[in-house]
Amino acid sequence: MTHKNKKLLTQVFTWALFFIIVLESCGQKNNSITPSSLLGKWTAQKVEGKHFYNDFSEAMSATMPQEGDYIMFEQEMSGSSGKFSTVQYGMNESGTWEYDEKEQLLTITYTSFEPHFIIFRKVDKATKDELVLTEDDELIKKWVAVNHIMEDSPKKIVGGNLYESYIKSQ
Repeated sequence: MTHKNKKLLTQVFTWALFFIIVLESCGQKNNSITPSSLLGKWTAQKVEGKHFYNDFSEAMSATMPQEGDYIMFEQEMSGSSGKFSTVQYGMNESGTWEYDEKEQLLTITYTSFEPHFIIFRKVDKATKDELVLTEDDELIKKWVAVNHIMEDSPKKIVGGNLYESYIKSQ
């Protein structure tokens, strides 16, 4: 193979590699969820969850939402926080929210309760039409500790899971 052919082959290979990289990067989706992804009124579609206890028992922690249940996130000025209002199982509640974009963690504080009540949700999906929030063992343990759930009981919540799905209301 001549020097000229080697040079041509190297150029073809380089351009082919560049072309493949460009095509791959164009095909990738941006899965980042920003605070603005959460804004708006979301109608509850499905809620499922269980709590696990230190005596190895488990209990359903969530049931299907009632028709008309929703949560609405509003942003204050700019940033990663704001206010929310919700109807859950026929009860009106409100409070504040804060979103940690790096951890994809949504912290919701119910200020309509006294004392305030805090829940934590991982934002698994937030598109223009669909919102999916989850809670795993670690977030449930954090929820129990922060809200002093069952502190004086010999039976303790030691984990569980929760899945909530919403669609954007018009």
